[in-house]
Amino acid sequence: RVDKLRELLGVRHPSALTALQSAYENYQGGGADGNRQACEAARNAFENLVRDLTHKDLGPGIDDLSPDDEKRRKLFKDLRDALSVWGPHGSAQPKEADVYLSLRMTEEALIWTLRAANEW
Repeated sequence: RVDKLRELLGVRHPSALTALQSAYENYQGGGADGNRQACEAARNAFENLVRDLTHKDLGPGIDDLSPDDEKRRKLFKDLRDALSVWGPHGSAQPKEADVYLSLRMTEEALIWTLRAANEW
């Protein structure tokens, strides 16, 4: 599934793929700020895909992609918020396990979004 995700993003949404690859690289590379940067890049991947599909920022774009289910919208917005708190708006490094979880959840959110847009 992740290989298919990367392939589809590379063809149709290269900015989302670039951000996702950056998330993986920062996560694997570690370093003093690697976990925070991985979360920031994962958020950027999600935002770039949503922006490509809706031409809106992440919050309003999520509303457009998931107008039929409040729980799903909340789930995606909670993911956005977690990635923000652990990433660009974080003051401390998130734990490695939390970064791994956030990357996996981002991948699934990207897949769901591509499915909703009939691009999967």
